[in-house]
Amino acid sequence: MKKFFINSDRFPFKLDRLNAKKIIDIACSSWKSKLIKKWAESLLINDYIMIEEPFYKKMRIACNTEQNQVFDAIFGIDVKKEINLRDASTLDNLELFKKDGDIDTSLIAIFGGIGGDKMFWLNPNFEWELTNNFLTINYKNNEN
Repeated sequence: MKKFFINSDRFPFKLDRLNAKKIIDIACSSWKSKLIKKWAESLLINDYIMIEEPFYKKMRIACNTEQNQVFDAIFGIDVKKEINLRDASTLDNLELFKKDGDIDTSLIAIFGGIGGDKMFWLNPNFEWELTNNFLTINYKNNEN
């Protein structure tokens, strides 16, 4: 199950000239002309553009798979995924959990504890949230 959300703390988002060019380069012709008209003056004067959340949402909705990958790299990923701890699946080539305590190759590393207790570590490359008995993760946005 996926929950789509936008982390509003990212907005307004300061988009530099290089990333603005990446977005314009992959845009379809109608969006390309719209973005050039909208961003040209700010890029010439400031070397950046401030992206507000409503405009970001319009752009994101129009994205195809390739464009979404570019947007993910620039803005961060907008998908929150629920994890079932009984599921032995993977997420981005990371196993859900490992019993050997290898946090670099898993989301959750489980360690043996004292007296049969178990300890675990959560991979720090994700944001973790525990609500209503659900442990959810979100990719951290390390671009800014």
